[in-house]
Amino acid sequence: LIFGLLFAGAALAAGRALVIPHVLERSGTILGVGYNPSGALTKLDQFGRPSGRSPLSLDFSPEGSAPVLFQAVEDLSLAGSQGISLTAPWSIHECDTRGPGQPGGGIIAGASSIVGMTIPALDGSSKDTGYIKIEIGAAGFNPKEYSVTSKEEKKIIVKQKAWLTSNFRCSIDGVTDSVLSVSSIHVQAGDVNGDGVNEPLSSPSQPIVTVPLSSLGKMRDWMKDAYDKKVVRTLTVTVTDSLGNTLFSVIGGVLPVGFGLDNPFDFFRLDSNTPIAVQMRYVGTVTIVK
Repeated sequence: LIFGLLFAGAALAAGRALVIPHVLERSGTILGVGYNPSGALTKLDQFGRPSGRSPLSLDFSPEGSAPVLFQAVEDLSLAGSQGISLTAPWSIHECDTRGPGQPGGGIIAGASSIVGMTIPALDGSSKDTGYIKIEIGAAGFNPKEYSVTSKEEKKIIVKQKAWLTSNFRCSIDGVTDSVLSVSSIHVQAGDVNGDGVNEPLSSPSQPIVTVPLSSLGKMRDWMKDAYDKKVVRTLTVTVTDSLGNTLFSVIGGVLPVGFGLDNPFDFFRLDSNTPIAVQMRYVGTVTIVK
């Protein structure tokens, strides 16, 4: 037990863990159903004593879990701007329907607040489905058995509509609004490290975006300005639904780290649509809005 507590069925065989739905609640209100639970692994200090746990996380389809995303965005924004953990607890429990009229069982864990969100890699030409990872703090981790009737579970276990990772918009102000793809981005706030210290909303990610060759001139100018004058530009990544409606946006100041072509010597194949890969890093805090 001291070496690790895997949350809500993570110790089950991987195949089963992928299909058992887990319900995310806030103050007793069911917000949605997620999959692939992970986290809550006990950390040990130098003397071998438990010293905290990593965040608990669940995967959600943005297309089918708008209430979860909207509330998570709101809580993350508050935690990041006010530097406090919200008093309204989030909890996760495992669904385990055992047939009509039979009681279900599982594990429930409470936590203090939302502490992070991870957006998967986005690509305008992709046909892949994707999930947003929601993370809640493990400060209040307290697993216990519970029971629920299958009738109650029918109200909450719904099939999520698949969401494509091509559903996004991304821009760099003053440089380009024609971003073709962007790598995974993680944002975090609150008691991220389980040490009782609340952090502002930030991102440790160094996103890599690809832009068309037609943006090379402005990109080169920005690289020069960033080197000479530390000019920070704003990167805006907007997750949308299948109809193009905005679900939420992550906005933050960035500086370029470097850029280049996948195959810079194949000049005969270059055209205005040839992608340029640009790596950047966030500067200061970020904002997440819906």
